Amino acid sequence: MMLVFGKSFVWTDLAIASGLFMLMAAFTFPLFQILKPGYIGLTIVIGFVSTVLLSRFVFESYSENVKAVLSFFDRYPFSTLFTVSTIIVLCLYALSWILSTTIYRRKAF
Repeated sequence: MMLVFGKSFVWTDLAIASGLFMLMAAFTFPLFQILKPGYIGLTIVIGFVSTVLLSRFVFESYSENVKAVLSFFDRYPFSTLFTVSTIIVLCLYALSWILSTTIYRRKAF
């Protein structure tokens, strides 16, 4: 996709995309154990659309607070923010894995 817009590819782009995928996977893994296979796709699409709409509403409603939060994050170097974000995403992914395993073990077939 980067080549379409004439931008060069950097490893940071790959890391951010991987982190976003792992974050989405962390939320969907337990759903695969809870819901039936026919409902998982619809649930993920509804969840994604509602998240996009809700985030738009939140950013519009709290625009002055968003500016304060962004100025707070602007004080730290990119490497620090990147490292903290990576740790948070990996922890959420691990917790999701543990939750999915627990649900699977207790599931009656």
